[in-house]
Amino acid sequence: MDALLSLVLSLCWLCLDKTPFLEKNVLFAQYFDSLDSVQEAAISAGLCFAPGLLDVLESSTPPPLAWFKSLPTTFRDRWGVYLLVLEKPASPLLLYIGSGTSRQDHGLSSRMAHYDKKISLPQYVESALDEGYKITSKGALCWAPMPGYLHVPIVRLLFILLETTLAYAFWTMKAKNGDYGMGFLCKWDRSTLGYEGLCSHPALNEGIRGDFELSPEQLQVIEEERKEKFKFHHNKNNQKWHQKKMAEDREEYIRKSSERVAKSRANNPGRDIIRQAARHAKALAEEKHHYERCNLSFTTPGILQDHLKSAKHARKAKEATNPFICRPCNYGVANQSNLTRHYKTERHQKNVERFAKMAEEAKMADLDVAGPSGQSALDVN
Repeated sequence: MDALLSLVLSLCWLCLDKTPFLEKNVLFAQYFDSLDSVQEAAISAGLCFAPGLLDVLESSTPPPLAWFKSLPTTFRDRWGVYLLVLEKPASPLLLYIGSGTSRQDHGLSSRMAHYDKKISLPQYVESALDEGYKITSKGALCWAPMPGYLHVPIVRLLFILLETTLAYAFWTMKAKNGDYGMGFLCKWDRSTLGYEGLCSHPALNEGIRGDFELSPEQLQVIEEERKEKFKFHHNKNNQKWHQKKMAEDREEYIRKSSERVAKSRANNPGRDIIRQAARHAKALAEEKHHYERCNLSFTTPGILQDHLKSAKHARKAKEATNPFICRPCNYGVANQSNLTRHYKTERHQKNVERFAKMAEEAKMADLDVAGPSGQSALDVN
């Protein structure tokens, strides 16, 4: 175990061990009953830290503003502990530490988006923004890849612990006088920090949503439902966005869309052809765009619509009213003599043979073979 991981997890265990039982969520006692259990969770999660964090935590002086602003800003598909820098001319520098463990919208990036949209803001962050402060930096102190659904509960618990510990270590707490009995975790004189904190309370005592009581099978069901729900809302929001942009400036929207498509194709030559072929094959196999009367399947809705306007379709539609029908061929004529001539054609013989083979297979499987009319396809003269 490297020095930084060892130091941070030792601080986490001190934080957890010294916090009174009634001042922390009971889940911590159930899952983190020793330093070893915390270390095991961190190593399994693939925990990573911001560059320079070890030097900062071991330094005899608080870190400069430049270090806070240099924290990594890659948030997508990660869970982590983040730090906000808020600034306002002629006003004290403000810092906030929180955690992002959302299973929606690519993890930590979802929490960062809340600050851009100014929704679900922490109490004192919102107050500072109302007073004219600006968030000038958002960076990650530590992070890990988004966990699989089976590991969501324990990894979420780990990041709540890391959030609390780092908030104490950097003293980003709003409290200036009291220290929750954790002042020893901040090695610097708090009067010399050069900033004030915006964290209203220790996160250890918060409710933690993690479905800890569920079995692996139940967690899997929830994960599948979550993915379906996310896909639905993602597609719905995308559709609304495209409609909005089209309404604002149709020509500009089309121009930018064309540029994006051209750039994507240039960066990935041949990819779209392969994907399109796969989509078409799937549509044909599933008869997704099938027209029953003509007994034809198409690869896209557009091609189906083109067929409905074609002369071939018009002939088939007219044949439907003819009294003499060849069911294997899905073919109609106006009189018996034309039907008799049709029976002698190569096309008819091939279809009869094909349906005879299907009938034999269906008989063995105890099934019925039906033509487009719903009657037996072999019921011919």
